[in-house]
Amino acid sequence: MSYPPPTTTEAFLSWFEQQRADQIRCELVAGVVRDWPRFTARQAMIRSELGFRISDGLKRAGRNARALFRATVPMPPDSAPDPDIVVAVLQPGENYIPVRSVLLIVDTLVTQVPYEHLTRRTVYARSLVPEVWAIDLDAAHVCRFWDPRGGRYRNQDESRLSSGIRSVTIPDLLVETDNLN
Repeated sequence: MSYPPPTTTEAFLSWFEQQRADQIRCELVAGVVRDWPRFTARQAMIRSELGFRISDGLKRAGRNARALFRATVPMPPDSAPDPDIVVAVLQPGENYIPVRSVLLIVDTLVTQVPYEHLTRRTVYARSLVPEVWAIDLDAAHVCRFWDPRGGRYRNQDESRLSSGIRSVTIPDLLVETDNLN
């Protein structure tokens, strides 16, 4: 598949909408079109289970939000990433998830090389995504980032994945992570 050259969010989405969705597996991050990574069955299962557990946690917390897999979030001027999991409050009739409705983004590090995650995190902070979880499935730990200001996150911490994940910015959201991998 031939992808367009580095571009703007608007140009990428216009190009993307003209393609056959079943043939396109890419996203735009910091002006560069990137292929979606391929997952092993184990990695896909863990990501799916994590998404279901986030959905359950949102219901228990009484939040009117959804956990979505690989949904496009336009982040002008030069990004339209498809994070592994996006937690957002959706409005009827939207083709893409507006970044203003995003509450949390979850990226699994097995899907990216470290420098790519740093680039993505910078894009998320610049776009004021309130909280990001970077989960390393192989090492079984999670880094949480929150308080975006000036294109970076002011706060972060790290913990073992086995201890569960509590959101800093979504009150009462606790995601159980026991027996995840």
